[in-house]
Amino acid sequence: MGCVDVDTEKYKNEYGVYLSDNYSELPEDVSCETIVIDAQYYSKKEIAELKETNGTVLSYLNVGSIEDFRDYFPEYEDLILGPYENWEEEYWVNVADERWQDFVVKDLAKPILNKGVDGFLLITPMSITIITMMECIRDLPIF
Repeated sequence: MGCVDVDTEKYKNEYGVYLSDNYSELPEDVSCETIVIDAQYYSKKEIAELKETNGTVLSYLNVGSIEDFRDYFPEYEDLILGPYENWEEEYWVNVADERWQDFVVKDLAKPILNKGVDGFLLITPMSITIITMMECIRDLPIF
């Protein structure tokens, strides 16, 4: 996926972040060069409608923690490492666990991309580095 050329004079705002809003709660005149939403709560049709008045549409995706209000929380609660400081509903998750990695890629990211978003705003990107390191370490011989 590459960069998208955007006519900055076409949009009212350079960017907008609407993580706690579902489609019906967005401002009627939302118009951003780049808009960030939590696409888990949007339909493919709603994302297509957003693209009519906005440039790049990104979805929030937190790969390093799990929030207790997500419907998948009970299934992955056993991977919690500890509380996420200053976020009552959020916990650090074991990103090295293959079950979590498969879930993030196959069950979270892929369906969101299929809804038509342009990409992701990845939260806790340090986790991606940890996942990559664990994949490399897994193949190293131990002496």
